[in-house]
Amino acid sequence: MTVLESSLVTVCSGRPMGLAPDVGERTVIWLRGEHDAFTMAALSDSMNRVIALDDGDVVVDLSGVEFMGVATINVLRETRDRLGILSRSLTLRSPSSRAQRVLGLCGLACSAGQLMPGK
Repeated sequence: MTVLESSLVTVCSGRPMGLAPDVGERTVIWLRGEHDAFTMAALSDSMNRVIALDDGDVVVDLSGVEFMGVATINVLRETRDRLGILSRSLTLRSPSSRAQRVLGLCGLACSAGQLMPGK
């Protein structure tokens, strides 16, 4: 298992413990604190490293997000699109009420955890 950590982002990559062998590997990213234009470059760099790290799906846990700006939404969209080209998926897990509100305001729905374009 690979672990990368900074003050706002934690990344763990590897097969989830306790799951059957046929369950593919995935990378889980925990975002916490405030994410805006000032943290966009670091988040984008983390996402790029995650995409290069392995060939599994990516889960972003938003439960610890206190503030999320539009720049963060753009990084999530770009990551979703890049993963889609690679036949991989981006799943959003446990968005805080603040994160969920920003997703809604940006016209995005979080259907079954998948970051989808809004109607």
